[in-house]
Amino acid sequence: MKKSVCSIVQAGRGDIAEIRSIALEVWPQVYKEILSADQISYMMDMMYSPQVIGQEMDGVFSWYLVKDADDVAAGYVSIYFPEDGVCKLDKIYIRPEFRNRGFGRAAVEHICGVARECGAKQLILNVNKYNLNAQESYRRFGFRQLKSEVNDIGAGFVMDDFVFALDI
Repeated sequence: MKKSVCSIVQAGRGDIAEIRSIALEVWPQVYKEILSADQISYMMDMMYSPQVIGQEMDGVFSWYLVKDADDVAAGYVSIYFPEDGVCKLDKIYIRPEFRNRGFGRAAVEHICGVARECGAKQLILNVNKYNLNAQESYRRFGFRQLKSEVNDIGAGFVMDDFVFALDI
């Protein structure tokens, strides 16, 4: 029997260091041409400090690790439910060496299943307007662009995003 390409497992407090390690590896690589080094550093502290990840895990966010067939962490996902019928895919990042191998698709499909089980009819996410690779991937998964938004995140920085949606 063929092994599945990956597994998606619920992350807990014991996984915070692994999630942060992946973020520290992936974020600068993904955003180096899009955001300033200062904004990347600010956002890493804002979103990926151990305290923030732990607070999210203790609150309304669910975090998952994407693992390869050998149980190596290939990436992570976080979600929450901002309103009835809607699941927000807040973060999804896959390490470069695991991209284009089905890990992202498997993660999105898993999250769609979790969202449906929780009564969601729509999966939404924000994607940076200049992250063309991610936009292309989301469109291949069936997402459509809903709107554009600019969110002030403090320290003079903004998130300049498109909101994408997928009916599930």
